Amino acid sequence: MARVYRRAGIPVRLMGRDFSRVGALLGAGAEPYKADLRDRDAVVAACAGCDLVVHAGALSSPWGARRDFEAINVQGTEHVLAGIRQYRIPRLIHISSPSVVFNGEDVIDLTDDAPYPERFLSDYAATKKQAEDVVNAAFQRGDVTGLILRPKAIFGPGDTSLLPRLITAAKSGRLPVIGDGQNRVALTYVDNVVEAILRAAEAPDTALGKTFTIDGNEAPLLWEVIGQVLEALNIPWKPRQVSLQPALM
Repeated sequence: MARVYRRAGIPVRLMGRDFSRVGALLGAGAEPYKADLRDRDAVVAACAGCDLVVHAGALSSPWGARRDFEAINVQGTEHVLAGIRQYRIPRLIHISSPSVVFNGEDVIDLTDDAPYPERFLSDYAATKKQAEDVVNAAFQRGDVTGLILRPKAIFGPGDTSLLPRLITAAKSGRLPVIGDGQNRVALTYVDNVVEAILRAAEAPDTALGKTFTIDGNEAPLLWEVIGQVLEALNIPWKPRQVSLQPALM
């Protein structure tokens, strides 16, 4: 999204801790603002002069200390909201995750109003749900205006987590097929996520305060996709099969 805005001549501020991967964006005129989501004053200051905030920062990991997930995903979101209130920013686009409504069972055609599960599968999912609660409460009070997007399994240029982690595991011989190999997953190409954010930035008032699930409108067999990626990269892969319960243990 930052690249699209810069091409259109729109000023862009990038808030983060590490700008080593975005040299091209900086070269195109994007303004770097070094800050940690846990630093309230820095996050609030980063909002100064902005007309739109896209809050996509989070601790996204299957493992980690609960306190870190809470500090970054929940309290960090509260810090963003504080900046929006202080500088009266017209719109927030909060990037959440479909994991907040995953209950461990197969889901087909997930709807935007799917209920939260009684138990979350990870601290990441639980704290992203808490962040949604914080954002929705602000929407309901009327002191913040915007909407929530839940993009599913983003892949494409710039991906540092989804496919790279699977590729690394395959190279080291640590990528078994879990289950019967017939599970499907909705993947979302990064350009489609960018398009969703751009549309959200211009969405009419009728969309404000709502939550939208974003995916690629198809659900291929996950292990077939992984196999195709590894074949294209000439990475040999002869996985063993592991049933779900032992894998979870």
